[in-house]
Amino acid sequence: MPIIHAPEAAKNPSSQLRAVLRWLDALTTSHDADQLMSVLTDDYTHHHFPKSTGLPSYKKLDFVEYAQRILMPALAEYNTTILKVIENEDQVVVHIISDACSVTGNSFTSELMMFAHVVPQLDGEFKIKTMSEFIDSDLVKTFYFAEVKRIEAVAAAKVATSTK
Repeated sequence: MPIIHAPEAAKNPSSQLRAVLRWLDALTTSHDADQLMSVLTDDYTHHHFPKSTGLPSYKKLDFVEYAQRILMPALAEYNTTILKVIENEDQVVVHIISDACSVTGNSFTSELMMFAHVVPQLDGEFKIKTMSEFIDSDLVKTFYFAEVKRIEAVAAAKVATSTK
């Protein structure tokens, strides 16, 4: 997993932080929708901030579908450094910076803060009930929407080629 655990808390993660790390791994490294589903509560909600980015909030199934359709296929490489972790019994805040490369070959750096509300499970592990993701608004404006269009164009070209 290309996640560099810089702070001491990330080197020996709590059950709460492990849930967030599994979420991050499922989205950015393993691209594993089943793993993503397994770390989310049934009533999971995902919020993007700041609202000015224009990205919507999602319920669990909609978020997983979005992740499978857009996020997971878009990321060829995603190397994350955890800069700071703050946590208590039901909240985990993680500040990260990531150097990444999309499937179209475009590199980018992203900095974000994730605020996860986690809830304990009977097995002692935690699941994420709410994720509030404060994303790099400049990256969204200058890269994300254009990259989604590039990925869609590549996919459409593949379909057109395969139907000839």
